[in-house]
Amino acid sequence: MVIKAERYSTEDLLRVQAVKVSVISIEASIENEKLQAIKKLLQANSEIRIVLIVDSATSAKEGKYSNLEIIRTLGEINHLTILAFGSVALQDLNLLEGLTKLVSFRLDGNYKKDIDLGPLKNATGIEELELEFGLSGAKQVAFVNDLAHLRRIRVSALDLKAVPLNYGLEELIITNTLKRPELLASIFPRLKMLTISKAKGIDSFDFIASLKGLQSLQIGHTSKLINLPKMDDPLRLRSLHLVAVKQFDDLESILQFKQLEELKITEPTRMELSEFIKLKDIRSLKKVYAVFLTEAEDNAFQQMAAQIGWEF
Repeated sequence: MVIKAERYSTEDLLRVQAVKVSVISIEASIENEKLQAIKKLLQANSEIRIVLIVDSATSAKEGKYSNLEIIRTLGEINHLTILAFGSVALQDLNLLEGLTKLVSFRLDGNYKKDIDLGPLKNATGIEELELEFGLSGAKQVAFVNDLAHLRRIRVSALDLKAVPLNYGLEELIITNTLKRPELLASIFPRLKMLTISKAKGIDSFDFIASLKGLQSLQIGHTSKLINLPKMDDPLRLRSLHLVAVKQFDDLESILQFKQLEELKITEPTRMELSEFIKLKDIRSLKKVYAVFLTEAEDNAFQQMAAQIGWEF
C-alpha cells in the first residue's frame, strides 16, 4: 500500500494498518498532526519507506514542517528516498545527522552533485545506496568505502581504482561511467547482478568474462556492445537484458548461458528472426522478449515463442 500524505487526513492516517503500508510519500511540507500520525505508523512498521519530495523554495509555516525538517522530526527511519524536484538545488543533508538506523538511502533529482554525505556517517548499517549523480569527489567515495554492510549500489559514475575489496556487494548499477572495469571481479568477487548504461569509460566488455557468480546482467544504451565474451562460468546467469544495444548481433554468444531463464532484447535487433530458433537449445529459458524491424517480424516471433512455450 502506497500512501500519499497530502491525500490523507490525520484521522485517515490514524486508521491505517501499518502492516499494510510499504511507502509513504510527503511533498515538501506537512502539518505536524499528520507527521505525528506517520511517526506512529513507522514505529509499528519499520519497513515503511519514506519518500520525501524536496523543494528548497518551500519554507516552513506555522504548524507545518518542510523538506529535511520533516525527517528530523520523524526520527529514526530505515528506508529513505529523497527526490529533489525543486528549481533550487538541494545544497546539503545536514538535517539528516540524527539518522543511525538507515538500511537503504536514495537521492535523486536536483541536488548539488558533490553534496556532502557526511551527515549520514552514523548510519553505518546502510545496505542499499542510490545516488543519481554519485560518486562525485573523494569525500563521497570515502563515505561509500566505509559502508561495511553495503550490498547494493546504484551510482552514475564509479572509478574502481578508488574502491577497496568488498566481499559483501551483490548488485552494482552504473548509469553512466565505469572506470577501470577490468578490476570489477577482483574488487567485488561476489557480485551477482550487474547493470551498465551508456558504458562511458568502457572500451571492451571482455571484463564481464571473469565475473564468475553473475546471475543477472543488463547492458543498455550503448553501441559498444557487439557480442558477449566467453564467460568463465556461464552456467550461473539466469537473466540477460540488452536494452538499446544497436550494434549487438551475435546470438551465438548467448547460447553459452545454458541455465538462462529470461532474455530481453529491446530496440530493433540486428539479428535475423530465423536465428532465434537456436534458443530452443537453452531448455531452461522461460521468458523471451525481442523487438524487430517490422511488425510482421514481431508477429512471427510471437508465434514462434508461443509454439516453443516461451512467455513474451
